[in-house]
Amino acid sequence: MKMFWTRRITVAALSVVLIAEMGTAQTTWRRAFGALGPDEGRSVRTMANGHIVVAGSTGSFGAGTSDIYLLELNGDGELQWSYTIGGPMIEQASSLLAMQDGGWLIIGSTNDESGTGGYDGQLTRTDALGTVEWQHTYGGTSWDFFHGGAAMPDGGAIICGETFSEGLGGDAWLVRTNASGDTIWTKHFGGAGSDLANSVISTSDGGIAFAGATTGTDGNENAYVLKFDALENLQWMQSYGGDSLDFGRDILQTQDGGFSIVGATRSFSQWVEHYHFKVDAIGVLQWEKHWGQVGDQEAYQHIQMSSGEFVTTGWTTTSGGGGKDMFIFLCDGQGDFIAQHTFGGAEDDEGFSLDTIAGGFVACGVTSSYGAGSNDVFVVRTDSNANTATEIVTTYFDPLSIPTPGTSSKPIIYPNPTYGPVLLSNPEVWQRVALFDAIGRTLHTWKPPYAEIEISDLQNGTYFLRCTDRSGQVTSSPLILQKH
Repeated sequence: MKMFWTRRITVAALSVVLIAEMGTAQTTWRRAFGALGPDEGRSVRTMANGHIVVAGSTGSFGAGTSDIYLLELNGDGELQWSYTIGGPMIEQASSLLAMQDGGWLIIGSTNDESGTGGYDGQLTRTDALGTVEWQHTYGGTSWDFFHGGAAMPDGGAIICGETFSEGLGGDAWLVRTNASGDTIWTKHFGGAGSDLANSVISTSDGGIAFAGATTGTDGNENAYVLKFDALENLQWMQSYGGDSLDFGRDILQTQDGGFSIVGATRSFSQWVEHYHFKVDAIGVLQWEKHWGQVGDQEAYQHIQMSSGEFVTTGWTTTSGGGGKDMFIFLCDGQGDFIAQHTFGGAEDDEGFSLDTIAGGFVACGVTSSYGAGSNDVFVVRTDSNANTATEIVTTYFDPLSIPTPGTSSKPIIYPNPTYGPVLLSNPEVWQRVALFDAIGRTLHTWKPPYAEIEISDLQNGTYFLRCTDRSGQVTSSPLILQKH
């Protein structure tokens, strides 16, 4: 039986550090939540009562190197409660679904030993107050990851990600579950190259569609979309993009029955650009846009308003306070620019998820510019024009401290997969760290102290981190790099 640990943090246990006086309650605000370690928000959802729920991951507290971090805020951005959910290993949340009974389904991945091999996809079901009802893992003997999902009319869910247990070189992966988390069916799609699914939706005709990326025979990665009918039969599959890397992160069904997809592209300039394209109901490309052009910019999630306009969040280096900045981007129904607003300071700040709220929008992500630790959960509430009345960020510091587990016989890398820098568990234990490629070539070596291990100069792929402790014992762990 899967074992898990939970910890509830009450408001009375919180120490609040104010960067500036809050003054009267605001309808727009910027907040950072966390403690001294790495914390991030990956998915945000608003509730009927105007409250906000954020799911992410924390390395500041909990039972392991990384635990699921679940928070509820009121409309003024004040923390109502928070939980950590996890065991002694790594558990990461990537998406949050609101279920019909008011509870929550947290989608993520774990390398907990209760799984079947390496990393496994993970679902955690909670009630409306964040109390865990059940938790299941999914996957085969190799590495498998969940990235996104959608609630289904029968109370179950459709989950998407990537599997290395099936196919060749990593395949896009779908798992259909019932309301109890039991598997109804699984499917995988792909060829000899890397393929993955990042976002899946249920469609108005009772079918399913997902977006992700596929690697062609020429080695180039293209965004792609697959559409299934109500009987789970594949109706069509199309790839999109140019002659370089193109990547679909989020898909939604548009008001006309077609599909809108956002992500990233390198096909149109020297920069990584925010990619947005629209297809009709049978996958025919209607228009595509790419934004950035003077710096890197990547889109993570978007919504369509009743006006037909699209609102997108992600990160950009084209403007803002410095490094990466969270952005909220507005365009019309044809993808033409309306406005873009950035949120952040001198360091990196990224947006991963977006939802509507009365009078505007709420976005969540991660901030290195503000907060108490190396990274904190970043939540921003804006007005209908995607503005906030002030740029002041209020930090909520959570002082909870739980002793970390003893030295593991194997190094734990977080986050993994990664888009660049990683942290290493028990850094004081390791005397030497080296990175190897799949054929055994040494690419990097490091000596203590290990603040961050930076590998963003390398290409996407699977590598191996070899760590030597002070007694001379050598252990290795796989490390997946995904720069999208």
